[in-house]
Amino acid sequence: MSHSFHAAGASADYGAITTTKGLSQTLDTVTLFDRNFADGKLSPIDQFIKNTNSVNLVWLSLPEISPELASIALLGYMSAVESYMRALIRGIINIDKTAKLAVESQQISFAAAVHNNKELLPEALLEETSFVSPDNIKKSLNKFIGLQPSYSDLEKHFEEFEKICQLRHCCTHRFGKLGTKNAVALGLAKHNDCLEKPIRLGRAELELSADILRDFVKSLNNIVFRAILERTAIGGKTSVQGLIAVKENWSGKYHQDRKRFLQFYSLFASTTDSIPSPEPKRVYESFSGAFKLKPGTKSCHKPNG
Repeated sequence: MSHSFHAAGASADYGAITTTKGLSQTLDTVTLFDRNFADGKLSPIDQFIKNTNSVNLVWLSLPEISPELASIALLGYMSAVESYMRALIRGIINIDKTAKLAVESQQISFAAAVHNNKELLPEALLEETSFVSPDNIKKSLNKFIGLQPSYSDLEKHFEEFEKICQLRHCCTHRFGKLGTKNAVALGLAKHNDCLEKPIRLGRAELELSADILRDFVKSLNNIVFRAILERTAIGGKTSVQGLIAVKENWSGKYHQDRKRFLQFYSLFASTTDSIPSPEPKRVYESFSGAFKLKPGTKSCHKPNG
């Protein structure tokens, strides 16, 4: 005897286990972007400060903050870090002769070449690049600007940044729950009991994470600025095979070097930080003294220490 299944009701669908209403509207993504926006003259570090201050406005004034909102705020802070890295690398490629040589053989998409203006074109190099780990940041500075400075002063910062990166992964991919891969990165022995448990960021932890990220970015900004200036002064081999750094013909006199020096200074300096960057002439004089720049000298000596 054969048996057949008959659904109750002519329109019954055993797959309709949840009720849907269908889409009555579609999302017009073109209207979602501010096409009149311009970054203006803010340096990458000032863009980062501005962005993190904007995230602060979302939650700092609230008497209480939910774990869900704290997770969203953490994603905002991490996005500000990634945006800083993109703006910094793009800016360095635009002004630094050695960085231009480091990327001259790298490929970009046809769409980027056709539609991006010259200043934004280096951004296309970063389309497949992520900055959500210390290793990614180091590799990117190496790949795109031929720079591999000493990170010894940043070891603790990188350790803390890695922790926040793992928390970010949980918030982005697992709605805050701790996955095995993230637990291994954070220390499986300590986090074994936390597997598949949701993150519970409180106000104090979110404030600490924001402070760590801000100090990390500002410290990295200093290290890269120092390394770039050093490279312009002494030349030599870069971290890119076969690439020799282009040495700037610094005169040792600020009024002669001012225009060129301000290109580097303006890219790294902050005017919006609670303690703004020193005046450019003061920074130049410190740089000139460290490398014993002299009028007409094309080769410079690396400072001691």
